[in-house]
Amino acid sequence: MLLQAKSAMVAGTGIVVAKVFFAPMLAIPVMAILGTWGLSMCVRRSTVLLDPDGGRVLIRYGLITRRVRLSGVTAVQVDQAKVTIGTAGGNVISLYAWQRSRLDRWLRGPVVAGEIGHAISRAAAAARDASPGQAPEAAPHRGRQDLAVLLLAGTGVAEIGAAFGVRLSWANPAMTALAAILTLALGATGAFYTLFALWLLLKKHWPRREQSAA
Repeated sequence: MLLQAKSAMVAGTGIVVAKVFFAPMLAIPVMAILGTWGLSMCVRRSTVLLDPDGGRVLIRYGLITRRVRLSGVTAVQVDQAKVTIGTAGGNVISLYAWQRSRLDRWLRGPVVAGEIGHAISRAAAAARDASPGQAPEAAPHRGRQDLAVLLLAGTGVAEIGAAFGVRLSWANPAMTALAAILTLALGATGAFYTLFALWLLLKKHWPRREQSAA
């Protein structure tokens, strides 16, 4: 229930901010996206389900669902509230449990990242012992990876565009300052997402180009 309440609060705050600071043509789609995300997080709970009999772990975060074969898990790392799962196919999945921020600690969210990581690690070791000759999990399709990076870049470009849509002229100096802070935050995060996506693409394709040239 805590995660649903936090998601609803974040989505509601974002809707209010979009309504106040954005022009109507930009505010309406932003409010629709935030409302859809908040509703999905409240209706469909985020869970991590282990299925030792089926040999898989299911990770669900709102509308996003990932299924990972336990015998293909090569590493599980826990860093405070972050759980990172590495697979034999070279894929890396990161998820955040509770106690991610001060708000989570204020809401007294449970500390479960360690329990999740240890449970996945034990189940993966048992799955590998039960099927030592099983082939490792296939690497994800290149098109899927490129699509994820393009979506990240699209998010960054959208945030940069939203920064230009913030209303900066207010009679109240406090509202003007808040609008300026919002503009800078959107521009900075958008630029970071875009540059990070570009770096991922260059890092992925540059070694292949060098190898083919050689």
